[in-house]
Amino acid sequence: RGARLLGSVPGPSLVVMQLPRGNLEGVHPRVLVLSAVRDLLDSRSYGLAFECLRRHRVDLNLLVDHNPRSFVANVAQVVREVAQAGRDRLDVFIAALVQDDVTHSKYPPPPYAGRVAREDACMENEYDAAGGKTNFVCRLIRSTLCAASPGLLGDAPSASLFPVVASFVKQTPPALKEALQVV
Repeated sequence: RGARLLGSVPGPSLVVMQLPRGNLEGVHPRVLVLSAVRDLLDSRSYGLAFECLRRHRVDLNLLVDHNPRSFVANVAQVVREVAQAGRDRLDVFIAALVQDDVTHSKYPPPPYAGRVAREDACMENEYDAAGGKTNFVCRLIRSTLCAASPGLLGDAPSASLFPVVASFVKQTPPALKEALQVV
């Protein structure tokens, strides 16, 4: 209240304001964060987009829902980049999956974004055939991890064990028997 906008830092979503008592504050407005994340996802920088989403507490489902076709086509790159951000990041992503399309509920694209035609209808059919978006993405990640070379998530042979188990447990209904067989 009563703060003056001093400027925006080029690149990220940081805005600097001066409060009435002279304090300088840096804030990340949600609109600018979402715009930056959409740009990162359009340029297929999934690791940076994931870290930005996580840092600013934006729903991680935006990785899938922003452009589902691109996510499916580049799932190996998504898995590699998210896993390179940290050992548990892929588990966090799998645990955050929900059935809702967050681009329709929480974070609709702004009218000036220029996204004309979305191909959600085709993906909805694929989601329904798999038992929902969560099941579809879990199976996709699991098949990518199982088919990938051992170095995809690191040198340790058990590096992909936790994400595979998490993908079984996250499914609806949870595939606990299969998860225990993996362990």
